[in-house]
Amino acid sequence: LNPFAVAFVVTPLASNASEIISSFIFAARKRRRTISLTFSQLYGAVTVNNTLCLGLFLAIVYTRGLTWDFSAEVTVVVATVLAMSAFAGSRTTFPAGAGPPG
Repeated sequence: LNPFAVAFVVTPLASNASEIISSFIFAARKRRRTISLTFSQLYGAVTVNNTLCLGLFLAIVYTRGLTWDFSAEVTVVVATVLAMSAFAGSRTTFPAGAGPPG
């Protein structure tokens, strides 16, 4: 397998398999509250994963004394996580446009 595919496709799917399965189960009920719970669960998983990966990345850069050339990328990730956290944390139900299209 391509190392890129393993790192950015296979590993995240494997580590989040339980969340994916439970999200499909909740969403299959097609009730407003369960679909909102699915969105909350997915937003929480994304926030935790991004925060954990960013923290590990920053720890590696710091402990190895590597050159820091990623300010723009990290700023975008942190801003996105904060925006999604504010959006998801301020609601108990989500509007129809908050989810993926389809």
